[in-house]
Amino acid sequence: MARLLMIVSSARTIRLADGSDHPTGYRAEEVRKPHEAFTDAGGEVRAIADIGIAHSALGAHQEAVSYLEHGIALAREAGELPLEGKTHKELGIVLAKLGQHSKAMKELRRALALLRRLGHRPQEAETLLALGDALSAQGREEEARDVRQQASTIFSTFRRELSVSCSALT
Repeated sequence: MARLLMIVSSARTIRLADGSDHPTGYRAEEVRKPHEAFTDAGGEVRAIADIGIAHSALGAHQEAVSYLEHGIALAREAGELPLEGKTHKELGIVLAKLGQHSKAMKELRRALALLRRLGHRPQEAETLLALGDALSAQGREEEARDVRQQASTIFSTFRRELSVSCSALT
């Protein structure tokens, strides 16, 4: 668990090393949001998953797998189902890059089940696209086409809903 020490003071200035005074400008309310970001249960999961994604982007896929598996365990422990679903998706993508398509599909299907249950439609569509890629890599083109079509339908529906919402704002 990451640790953060925040000191809140009523001081209006802080003396810098050069001897000059610098206004602090912070009030308790301005400190609340960063504090919440550091201490919310999903913060550690997001950080671990992001490290895994970064490792994958750098080509260190095995290291990425370790971080993402750890992120899934933390998300499950914290009850962070949306983050668990997203992290399963990312793990599936990395496993596919490693050529472990059966394991990739297993992770992507877990992600899909969680994201559907939660109603996270854009993440569901992204997961379907990744699943389509894994199926295609195994030569299962018809199944790949079917799941990609499902993703396309979700993206189209989401785009329409977004368009309607935006037009209501104007």
